[in-house]
Amino acid sequence: MKKAAVFKKEYSGRQHKAFEQLAELNGYNSFIAGLFRGYVAGGKVLEIGSGTGNILEQYLDCVKSVTANDLDLKSLAILKRRLKSPKLRVYRGNLFNKKSVAPGKFDAVIMVNVLEHIPDDKTAVKKMLSFLRPGGVLILFVPAFGLLFSEMDRIFLHKRRYTKKMMRKLAGDAGAGIREIKYINLTGFFGWLLNHRILRKTCFNEGQMKVFDKYILKYEKQIHKIGLPFGQSLFAVLGKAKE
Repeated sequence: MKKAAVFKKEYSGRQHKAFEQLAELNGYNSFIAGLFRGYVAGGKVLEIGSGTGNILEQYLDCVKSVTANDLDLKSLAILKRRLKSPKLRVYRGNLFNKKSVAPGKFDAVIMVNVLEHIPDDKTAVKKMLSFLRPGGVLILFVPAFGLLFSEMDRIFLHKRRYTKKMMRKLAGDAGAGIREIKYINLTGFFGWLLNHRILRKTCFNEGQMKVFDKYILKYEKQIHKIGLPFGQSLFAVLGKAKE
């Protein structure tokens, strides 16, 4: 594995603050997990970059087991205090090392807002596909549209924001087929454009986030059902192309 595919070992104080803010968005976190619950129900799951468990908490009830992986000690300590379950295993380590995880072990691998941090995303996707059993799925949730790339993205060490075209090419180059792909969060697209591209803010607005989670998300869910031409994020489900 190339060195470029290795995660940053520890998060900054600003990143931890963002995790705390995102943990408060129970509605949105549940919405994200709801996108893939049907794919992971009853299965053995690996979540890479699990952080403090904001998303994991929302689907833990429906899986057979889950291995939560991260390199940040503080995040994993919070996760272990927060989620106590015999289904849960916490693993700190670089999963891109050759001996990290046996191939063909999981029914699903999940990465929520993680792939955009990895310079060599093609090699990373290939590695994650190797963790899957036959018929398994790789679930990706990533920031969308380079138009939105801002100083905020640089602070969080994002290498790129994706479009459907980019994801389809990445999947093909990595030997994967796409089972589902769609844009998510129309409201967030305009919020990120205003706050971080136009106004150049470098932190989240907690007030706006709470209003979105409490009042706007229910409308966002309805809009989402008809399909979006763009959004703040991109959701994709990949499988091995030959299966």
